Amino acid sequence: MSQTKYKLDNNRRGIVIRLCRLYSEYIKYPDEWHRGIVRVIDDNKFLIGKDIKSDEIQRRLRNAIWSSTCDAKDYPYEVWDLPTISRNDFYERKRKFIYSIADNIGI
Repeated sequence: MSQTKYKLDNNRRGIVIRLCRLYSEYIKYPDEWHRGIVRVIDDNKFLIGKDIKSDEIQRRLRNAIWSSTCDAKDYPYEVWDLPTISRNDFYERKRKFIYSIADNIGI
């Protein structure tokens, strides 16, 4: 059994991942619904790694989690050089990111 605190069923997880993949298109739309999704994603991206003191590690972790969320096959943990971030920690942070987006948009 998984030890994560951030469990989501595959349907909700898939919706969030698809919304993240559409992010670059959504920032172009003027309507409130699209702006709301963009705002939720931006707010949650900003929170990734806030507990880490190094701005450089935070930036790299944010980029790694974002890329891995949008394209997990091409960007697993192993392609990133993230000192002090273990594989388990990386994926737990990614699950938290996805879970938080789902929670914030109410799915």
